[in-house]
Amino acid sequence: MNKKQFGITLILVLLMIILVTGENMFTGNIKKVALTNNNIEGLSTYTALDGLLTYKLPDSWDVEEKKYPGNYIIYDNSFISDTMGLWGYVQILNSNDDLDKMVEKEKELISKNDISDYLVSDESLNDELVKKVVFKEKNQKGITYFNTVYYKKLGENKIIKVLFSASESKQKEDYSIIYKAIIDSIEHGE
Repeated sequence: MNKKQFGITLILVLLMIILVTGENMFTGNIKKVALTNNNIEGLSTYTALDGLLTYKLPDSWDVEEKKYPGNYIIYDNSFISDTMGLWGYVQILNSNDDLDKMVEKEKELISKNDISDYLVSDESLNDELVKKVVFKEKNQKGITYFNTVYYKKLGENKIIKVLFSASESKQKEDYSIIYKAIIDSIEHGE
């Protein structure tokens, strides 16, 4: 390799390093801006499964842990933000199903409702598969909600399900960044 080729290669490597570093800084700043734009000043940590699972939700959201009879929903922490027109929950489900089967079962349950624009995609959380389901749902009053649901397997017989539902009139593009920040905060120990 001559000096000219070496110089060009060195410049390309340096540019790649700068791009990767810049991307990481930019991604972190986008999350901060999205949180700030929606009056979210901080995140509170919540735990489930005797401390084996932790996740974060915005301080400004009203949060209420609920109990259900039976053993299918073993954990439920519901949240609401009136200012953002958003509600949802973090649930841990007792199920041996794989994620594809779980998503299909849930689709059958909601198919009785007025849903549209249903889309399933695969995402990654800490190098583990997460199913993301996005759809619109119209209630009996004619109000349309944008729903985003994440499913992640937690060991053999548990699945975490996180639902975000925002009314059409309040939905903003940067909500997906907030959802992703919450999903990225999930940590699970064995």
